[in-house]
Amino acid sequence: MVIRPPKLDVLILSAADDLETEIRAERASALERAGSRAERAMAAFHAAVGDKRASLIKPAADALHGYMIQRELMGFRGHAEVLERLAVPRQVIAKIGVR
Repeated sequence: MVIRPPKLDVLILSAADDLETEIRAERASALERAGSRAERAMAAFHAAVGDKRASLIKPAADALHGYMIQRELMGFRGHAEVLERLAVPRQVIAKIGVR
């Protein structure tokens, strides 16, 4: 029995597959982090009252915008379910320009 080393093109494909798997894992992790930031920002916004709530509009909009960008990078185009699930108010939506 003769043992032959794998062909070079198989090794290259394997390395490319490993890299692609790593990239996908990082994208998923980034999406999760952005989603968590958006959830925390919206929870803080909903818990606040008066002037404190007004001061949290921009941070909430920034976190939500970052989450939407990450979703789009992953191929998710619709944001309606996110806006509904997080109960995003109009003043936050207006700050990021979503219609």
